[in-house]
Amino acid sequence: MRLLLGDALVSKSAPGSHTQLLLSWSRSHGSHLSHGCARADAPRCPCPSFTALFQRPRLRLHPSPEHLTLNRAISPVSVAPRALHVWWIASAAAAALYRLYQCTLTPADTDDVMRHLFYALYVARDGLAAAGKPLIQLEPRLGFVSWSHAAYNYPIVAIAFFVVAAKCSATIFNIKLLLTLIEAFNALLIKQLTGDTRLAWLYWVSPLSIWRVSREANFEPLQTLFIVSALLALTSRPWLSGCLLACAIQTKLTAAFLLPWFFVTLAHRGQRDLAAAMLAMAAGFAVSVYAQLQYPMFESVVWSVRSLRFNPYYWNVLDRSLFTWTPPLVSLLNALASYSFLGVCLTGLIRRKSAHYLGAAAFMLWCKTGSLIQPWYMLTAPALALTIPDGRIRLWLFVIALNLDPLSPAQLILGPRGMTIGDAFAQVTAFTPFRLP
Repeated sequence: MRLLLGDALVSKSAPGSHTQLLLSWSRSHGSHLSHGCARADAPRCPCPSFTALFQRPRLRLHPSPEHLTLNRAISPVSVAPRALHVWWIASAAAAALYRLYQCTLTPADTDDVMRHLFYALYVARDGLAAAGKPLIQLEPRLGFVSWSHAAYNYPIVAIAFFVVAAKCSATIFNIKLLLTLIEAFNALLIKQLTGDTRLAWLYWVSPLSIWRVSREANFEPLQTLFIVSALLALTSRPWLSGCLLACAIQTKLTAAFLLPWFFVTLAHRGQRDLAAAMLAMAAGFAVSVYAQLQYPMFESVVWSVRSLRFNPYYWNVLDRSLFTWTPPLVSLLNALASYSFLGVCLTGLIRRKSAHYLGAAAFMLWCKTGSLIQPWYMLTAPALALTIPDGRIRLWLFVIALNLDPLSPAQLILGPRGMTIGDAFAQVTAFTPFRLP
C-alpha cells in the first residue's frame, strides 16, 4: 500500500511488516508530487522542497490511528507547515485589524462613496428615476460632491448594493466595513477555487486592496465576489455561473472581459451547458433592461467613459496629457508593473494558444490604451487571472498585481496626499449618518 504524506512517499508491504519511508523529492523527471501548483493536474512547480513549506502535509487516505502515527512521526516535514499555518492566521488577523482601523477614517483620494450614499438615499425615496438626474439638480447644495453635474454612471447592481447598504446604515464606515467583509469572503473563495493559500493571503494583505477598499471604499470587491462565485459554479451549475457573471458585468463593465473565455469553455463542455448558461445570463440582464426603462443608464455609463482623459497606465509614458495628478516616478512604476502583467498574459496566450489568458490580457490591454483608467480598476486584475490553470503563472500575476498601484502602499506608510477631493469630508466623519437635505 502506498500513502502520499507531505513530500514523503510511504511504502508499506503486507500487514505486520515494517514500514519503509522514502523521501521522494520531485525533480524535472521525477515523481508527480506537486506542492507548488494549485491543483494536482496543474503543471508541476520546479521547487517543491520550498513550496511544500506553504502547505500542510495531507494524508490522502481515510485517516486511521496508524496513519496519524505516521503523520506525527515525520517531524522535519510537518513542523514547518504548522508554524507557517500559524503565521498565515496571525498576519491575516493583523491585516484585518489594520483594515478595520482604515474603515474608521474618511477617504483621502476620492469622495465617490459620498456620491453613492446620496444617490442611494434618493433612489430609496424617489425610485430609480432619481439616478438619471445630476445630484446638483436633486439638491443644489450638493454641488461640492465630485461629478455632481452628471447622472449616476454605474450599472444597476452597483446602485442596488448601495441602496441596501444605506438601508442598514447610511454611514461611510458601514459601506467600508461591508466592502472589507466582502473582500475577506473573496479571499476565502479564492482559496476554495484554487486550493492555494498563498493566493488568498496575497489578495487579503494587498496594500492596493487595503487602501482602495478599506480606506477609499471603492466597490470592486462586489464585482470580484460575482466573478469568483461564477468560476466556482461553472463546472457544476453552468446556468448559475452565467447568472453570476451577468451580475458581475452589471456591477462594473470590466467583468465583460471574461465573456470570450466563458463561452469557449462552455462550448467545449457541450451545447447543453452553453445554452443553459446563455439563457441564465440573458435572464440576469433583465434587471438592466428594467433600469433602462426607468432612467438612461446606458447613456450615463457611456458618457462617463468619454468625460475625462486620465490614465496613469497609458502605453505612452511620454504623453503627459493623460497622467494628470501622477508624478513621473509613479508613472514609471505603473508602466513596469502593468507591462509585466500584460507580458506574462500575452506570453501564455501566444505560446499556449489558450483562451484561459484572454480575460486578463484583454483587461490590461484596455488599461494600456483607454482614455479613462483609474488606479482602483487594478483591484479586478487578480480575479481575471483566476481563469489561468497554471498555478505558477497565477502566483506571479498575483505578486505583480501587488505593485499595480504604488501610491497605495506609499499613502499607507507616508500618509494620504489628498490632492483630488480637497475638503469634501471636512464636515463629516466615517460615522456621520447621511441624510437627505
